[in-house]
Amino acid sequence: MLRAQVVVTATVTFDVTLSIFSYSYAVTNNGSLDLAIVTFAGLPANPGTVMNLSAPTGFGATYDSGLGLISFFEDADPATPQTFAPGSTTAPFTFTSFSGPGAAQFEALDANGNSFTGPTVAPIPEPSTVSIFALSALLIFGASYRRIRQQTC
Repeated sequence: MLRAQVVVTATVTFDVTLSIFSYSYAVTNNGSLDLAIVTFAGLPANPGTVMNLSAPTGFGATYDSGLGLISFFEDADPATPQTFAPGSTTAPFTFTSFSGPGAAQFEALDANGNSFTGPTVAPIPEPSTVSIFALSALLIFGASYRRIRQQTC
């Protein structure tokens, strides 16, 4: 039995002005069979907050807010013959959310209906996101320290 080897990689950025996370996913098919659909559970950690969902040309994307599932799939338009072909990487699949990233599992179905599951590769924060989180932590620590110091004087 041939098995698809699927890798899903995420990049997440945070817009401090809007307090919103932007997610971008790439699906790599290292197997020998076409994939038909890739579905994610647990992204983001708080269901019901996915907005601006989009897929590259030749693909579609849906969000089930009740179940918190996001699905990426090939469209049925013969004018856009793009596929999750063996050896290909398809990107970007994007959305925004007020919720930060959490652990996520994916399930992929190949053209023969075989199911493959696995974790996504952890979201990779952009350098600016890391800086913002570090600065926020320092500001919170500084404010807390100042408040404690004022209370003891």
